[in-house]
Amino acid sequence: MPKLVVLGLEGDSALWLVDLDNRTVTLQGRRTGAGDAASAAVAARANGFTTIKGVDFAVAADNQSDAASFQMITGP
Repeated sequence: MPKLVVLGLEGDSALWLVDLDNRTVTLQGRRTGAGDAASAAVAARANGFTTIKGVDFAVAADNQSDAASFQMITGP
């Protein structure tokens, strides 16, 4: 099972590498040029595309309390 996740939050061009084994989150940069997969992902996101692969649950929350209590989830 993969233990790394690359994610980006809506409204921010940054990509983050989350290493679950080492419990770290590393900024991968705010790429704007072309030529690599990360830049293609940034461009796709800027045009409204959402890509999900290998993740079956993810929700953004405004604060840790909401995230811990799943307050942002209202139903399936």
